[in-house]
Amino acid sequence: MNAYGTDMGMLNASQRENAAVHGRNPCTVWIFGPTSSGKTTIANALLKNIREIGEKAVLYDGDEIREIFYSDFGFTEKDRLKVVNTLIHFANKTTRAGVYAIVSALTANQSARDSMRSNLDTLVDVYLDCPISTCIERDPKSLYQKAINGEIDTLIGYNLPYLKSKKACLTIDSSAVGVDEATRCVLDYLKFK
Repeated sequence: MNAYGTDMGMLNASQRENAAVHGRNPCTVWIFGPTSSGKTTIANALLKNIREIGEKAVLYDGDEIREIFYSDFGFTEKDRLKVVNTLIHFANKTTRAGVYAIVSALTANQSARDSMRSNLDTLVDVYLDCPISTCIERDPKSLYQKAINGEIDTLIGYNLPYLKSKKACLTIDSSAVGVDEATRCVLDYLKFK
């Protein structure tokens, strides 16, 4: 039984019906990695591909959740965990409705990863292992540049360490493969042919 009262080993009636009708059981695909590792880009490509296959999917981005619900939050571990738990809540509601949930979120702290793994009904976690030097080169939001200039001091991966994942279902080196190949890796793992 997880924190949301769901026995993770058992499918409920609507999940069983959905799996029987569609031949699949929608899950949460949680894409995480350092800032600028390609999480949102790969998540958007995955969303597009799953929809093109004819499946329903919804994308939840950690930055959007923070902006909409928690704009007054800082970047403490407690604040970050609250954002992750909100994403977990939405993802569970989505998969229970028979829809794939795709989440792109930093998920840097062990407490966030433990919550993700303990509280999601279904999970395929995808870790983007990307060197910080590559992330700094990409830097579409100029966050690394702000950290380098001393304008911010909470950037995980620069000001604070980003813990590499050792338990992800799938690890992709997003510095070595492009978006299409990374997306294909996830689709293959999900058995979309």
